[in-house]
Amino acid sequence: MIFIQPDLGSILLLFIILFAAMAVGKVDKKILTTLTLGVVLFGAIASVATPYRRERVLAVINPNHVDAETYQIDQVRNAIVNGGLWGQGYGHSSSKQQNLILESSTDSIIAVIAEEMGFIVTIIFTSLYLFLFYRGLKIAQNTPDIGGKTLAVGISVWIVSQAFLNISGNLGLLPLKGLPLPFVSAGNSSIVLNLASVGILLNISSQSYGGKYPDQGSTKKNRTSKIVQRRKKLKNKAALLFAAQSSTRSVYQ
Repeated sequence: MIFIQPDLGSILLLFIILFAAMAVGKVDKKILTTLTLGVVLFGAIASVATPYRRERVLAVINPNHVDAETYQIDQVRNAIVNGGLWGQGYGHSSSKQQNLILESSTDSIIAVIAEEMGFIVTIIFTSLYLFLFYRGLKIAQNTPDIGGKTLAVGISVWIVSQAFLNISGNLGLLPLKGLPLPFVSAGNSSIVLNLASVGILLNISSQSYGGKYPDQGSTKKNRTSKIVQRRKKLKNKAALLFAAQSSTRSVYQ
């Protein structure tokens, strides 16, 4: 359904998650290379297939080429400059109050954070995504079964990639994608999905115990049975998470 919709941002995000999951699953490198080339080719064709997408790409390559498409990027940069090191204070974002920034509570909320809280706090805030990514990879490393590893890596990559694409789009480093900033952008479904993802990640961690299950004294047959049951539960959680992720994309077109 996402391929049918004109939402390249979600397609790119799902490809990143899929690539990471397949890499953890040790899929053949030829398959990964072929998949990557196919997505790059598809993205290149889709980026120039419609006028508004071409303008977004041109706005990144040459910001002076298309004034209408660079308006949002210019306003975001102005807000960051106005914030300085320590910000204007909570609730004192002039860009938000004067409606200079479009979607200031969703797609471009990072600009409001930078203007109100300042550059230092913004750097600390964005570094929390990297810390979450690091912890997610550590959980995956300590998880004994491949299902838990794949799901932990997928969740970690999904959250940090979404944050990266959102911030990069607002700064003009990539074409604007219309993706929410995890845990921050307004939208109940997005926030609930983010919290549920972290809950699943913590659940994987609690069952790993540093790579060892708490029932080390049980028989090999019992441990194998429990691992199989756990894999089934993780697959169900992954399916629900993917379905919820897909259903929220239409809100951020």
